Amino acid sequence: MILADADINTNFSSPVFEDKDQIKVETELRKTFRSYLIEKTLTCYSNSDRDFVTVQVLLQDSEGEFYYPIQARCKWDGKRDLSKKDTALFLLDQVAVYLNEYFMEPSTLLTIEWSSHEHSSRSYELRGQIFNKKLETMADEFLKQHDSSL
Repeated sequence: MILADADINTNFSSPVFEDKDQIKVETELRKTFRSYLIEKTLTCYSNSDRDFVTVQVLLQDSEGEFYYPIQARCKWDGKRDLSKKDTALFLLDQVAVYLNEYFMEPSTLLTIEWSSHEHSSRSYELRGQIFNKKLETMADEFLKQHDSSL
C-alpha cells in the first residue's frame, strides 16, 4: 500500500519546538550528516496532539526525484517522565540512528506502515517512504493529457 501524501505528511500544526529550538535541532542534524547531504537538504518537523508526539525528518533533492519523509512517533499521555520536547528529542535521536544506518547502507529502508521499536525501555514507532515527486508529477500530467475523465 502506498501512502497518500496527506497521510505521510502529518499535519504539523502544533509544533513541539519553538523556532529557536527548531533551528538548533536542524543545524545539529545537518552537521551530523553533512557529508551525506551534498545534493540533498534535511528539514525537521515536530508535532504533538492529545495522543502522540511525532517528528519528521525530510530528506529531499532540489529536483524532486528524491523525497524521503522519515517519521517517528511516541504515545504521549502527559503522565510520562519526559516532557513533549524531551520526547521529540528522543525520537529525533532514534531517527538519527536510522539515518546513520541508511547512509551507510541505502538499502536499509523503513516500512511504509508504522513499525514498533524500543530503546531504553521506551516504545516508539517509525515509518518512511521514498517518493519521486518529479516522476509522479510527470505521470499525473501524462494521465491528464490522455484521459479526459481526470
